[in-house]
Amino acid sequence: MPQVLASTARTATTAAQMTGYSPAREAALMLIIDVTAVTTSTITPSIQLYDDTLSTYFDFITFGAISGTGTYVYVVREGEASVASPITEVHNRKIPSSDKLQLNIVSGDSSSWTYSATVLWYQA
Repeated sequence: MPQVLASTARTATTAAQMTGYSPAREAALMLIIDVTAVTTSTITPSIQLYDDTLSTYFDFITFGAISGTGTYVYVVREGEASVASPITEVHNRKIPSSDKLQLNIVSGDSSSWTYSATVLWYQA
């Protein structure tokens, strides 16, 4: 699995490029965040797109805040609306044709979180 963020303790907002996406091949993604240790507060994952005009990333999809240990599975796929275990959250959105996608995980404060993040691209 293409791991975007290796498991390690983090105390601040973390961003990482999401590579391997080809709009000609894939139309959906699955984001898996595995939280193995947490102290307090929350983390909030989002997928960001790059704006060439402004030279900055902006949130395309923001997922619900995570407040405890466990495996969280998010699906982004046009035409997908239902949520079934083990899926945590589904977003019925088309993924834009962009080679500049980024995973951003916002930390609620400076408390320590240990987690990894993996992105799987697939055909819808």
